[in-house]
Amino acid sequence: MIPKRTPLPSFYQTGAELGRTFSGVVPLHFYGELTKTAEGCRILEEKGHFDEFAEVIVNYKDEDEDLERIVKLKSCLWAVGNIGANDGGVPFLEKSGIVREIVSIAEQSSVVSLKGYDLMN
Repeated sequence: MIPKRTPLPSFYQTGAELGRTFSGVVPLHFYGELTKTAEGCRILEEKGHFDEFAEVIVNYKDEDEDLERIVKLKSCLWAVGNIGANDGGVPFLEKSGIVREIVSIAEQSSVVSLKGYDLMN
């Protein structure tokens, strides 16, 4: 008898598995939008969120087993990529030196989906 598949929590499911269809428009990312203004960059600096994202990337970059850590790493990579997509966000990447860590993940991670996250951003 084949065991019944246990459904994944919704945050691990794809849009199709949740009954959603892709409209062709990627939703805006909060941190990407924040770095479009000087005020947003100031707030990001004050709150220290970028540093927290960078810390997760450095600490979890070699993770290949703990699904919760991998999902958190992907989330931080996505946020950092959106921050760096704007002129106002580039100084955050330069100051932290995080680009070197992201390149390392893209080149060396045994988790294929992490390599894709790095190349998408």
